[in-house]
Amino acid sequence: MSAQPPGLQALRYTAGRGWEPPLPLEPQDTGGVGALSLDAGGNAWFVGTDSTGVWSRRYVAGQGLGPVLQVSPAIGADRIMARPQVVADVQGGAVAVWLERPRDSSSWTIMANRIAPR
Repeated sequence: MSAQPPGLQALRYTAGRGWEPPLPLEPQDTGGVGALSLDAGGNAWFVGTDSTGVWSRRYVAGQGLGPVLQVSPAIGADRIMARPQVVADVQGGAVAVWLERPRDSSSWTIMANRIAPR
């Protein structure tokens, strides 16, 4: 049995062809935290958080998985980001939303950023 890469992966099912091989969605293991949004064309946006901030990847039907894009400004060890969400839009982009707070605070701030298709 071959070892699977750590972290979240995507499997795409195509009618008549079956399941495609797994694609790793994240640049490093985020502990399984992330969100996915699909559009009507079979394209998808994925967002996740890790110790560097919030990042995304786009899957384009017929082309495959794109590069990792930083969604939030880079953060240091003094901030926590959590509960990422994403909604794909009709222009091929998406809006990412997440919670953010300083490590020494209990107050969360709702943050958002639009992700443009590349």
